[in-house]
Amino acid sequence: MITITKISDLEKVENEAIKEKIKDLLDYFLKVYNDFCADGDISPIGAIIFIEKTADFNELSKFGVTFPITLKMFEWIQPFLDNFLSACIVLDNDRAINIIFNKSFLGEIKESNDE
Repeated sequence: MITITKISDLEKVENEAIKEKIKDLLDYFLKVYNDFCADGDISPIGAIIFIEKTADFNELSKFGVTFPITLKMFEWIQPFLDNFLSACIVLDNDRAINIIFNKSFLGEIKESNDE
């Protein structure tokens, strides 16, 4: 799992196409939320998380996300790039995390805790 809150964090992302797309998303957040992120760090409003393996979903608890992760937790899920998806989990009134992950990981996530 790679947590991205500032441009320098992008160095950790090896896939160049993903890195460029995440950079565009980060730039967008920095522009739109400039009042909260004037120092070039989006951590006051959340983070962009790049999930590299399904076990990384367990680490989302660092952000206050309850485990297990279910599809109902996502505010939205949309295509991101080729075989990747982007999803959002709202943490509270002020913060959200944008999660980027391989489409194949979707099958590992339950619909709800009732299953």
